[in-house]
Amino acid sequence: MSEKIKVVLVEPNKKAVITEIENSLKSLQKIVEGYIECVYPFEDNVGIIAN
Repeated sequence: MSEKIKVVLVEPNKKAVITEIENSLKSLQKIVEGYIECVYPFEDNVGIIAN
């Protein structure tokens, strides 16, 4: 069983929501409906995962 992570899910034209997902590549790809790209633009331990 994978560990869960808390994420802020932001979809176009929708209100952002805080949710928990499994901490796995498959789960991240499912959320963005395809391949993922990870960007770490902040000094904090925060990343953006996008399609």
